[in-house]
Amino acid sequence: MEELFKAGVRIFNFKDDDFGMRTTSQQRWIESFSEELKRRGMSETILWRISCRVDEVDAGMLNRLKEVGLSYLYMGIESGNVQGLKTANKRCTVEDVSRSLSVIQDLDLNFEYGFMILDPYSTFDSIKENIAFLREICKDGRAVVHFTKMMPYAGTAIAQCLRNEGRLIGDIAFPDYDYEDPRIGLLERFFVKAFNNMIFSNDGLVNRLQFAKFDSVALEKFFPNRYDTKKYSNNIRNLINRCNESALETMSMAVKFMEKRSYEDILYYWEVLEMLVQQELNVQEDIKRKIELLSPTEL
Repeated sequence: MEELFKAGVRIFNFKDDDFGMRTTSQQRWIESFSEELKRRGMSETILWRISCRVDEVDAGMLNRLKEVGLSYLYMGIESGNVQGLKTANKRCTVEDVSRSLSVIQDLDLNFEYGFMILDPYSTFDSIKENIAFLREICKDGRAVVHFTKMMPYAGTAIAQCLRNEGRLIGDIAFPDYDYEDPRIGLLERFFVKAFNNMIFSNDGLVNRLQFAKFDSVALEKFFPNRYDTKKYSNNIRNLINRCNESALETMSMAVKFMEKRSYEDILYYWEVLEMLVQQELNVQEDIKRKIELLSPTEL
């Protein structure tokens, strides 16, 4: 880090998926690392981010790290309901996730997350719980709503479980599964149509909004007296809020539409869902245009 710092680098990304901070040895390392950043004159002029587990979040250690430049965390939350967390073998509860996010919020740290809204045992009830959870953790534009589905990769417990149930399909490169309720498969198809480009494209709306938010954090860190960083940050947060509200409402409407109908009726009325997809895509395109026009104002 010091060599890069001397070469002009000021932003660092720790790629370790599990930045531990709970054991005695991990806490000693954090104290030593923090002291070294201060001693070498780096702590005040760098910005960095880490990834950690939900059960690794420790308020004291995070506060110590924030003092020496930590600004962002990534956590694999994966689900907002008991069934989803159990299927993902997360070994934590929804309450554990909420407590960790409260610590991060209290310390005014930024966060991003991984989330799997669909898994092999999804029901409409579990999906509604996940939508409500996303609404809570992303409220006020704190983070951008995004999600994926659980993939049963070769060698995982879930892949073996699905194989035993006769539900594992696809191949080793692209494993997949059928849902217990075939209507969930139609909901997945709807999600792909409405959100695939938004979430998974390198130029998609989620990446654009996340990069814009990171830009606002970097500007506040390095150029607080040159730009109106508060205005810029508020503008970005408003766009994130609009994106979130539209996505969550679209998802909720699709779930409500499908859970009241049979598989055959959903297909019969699919045109209604296509209209909902188009409405969501229009909102995404409008937000994209607004991002392109967004820039920080010099003081």
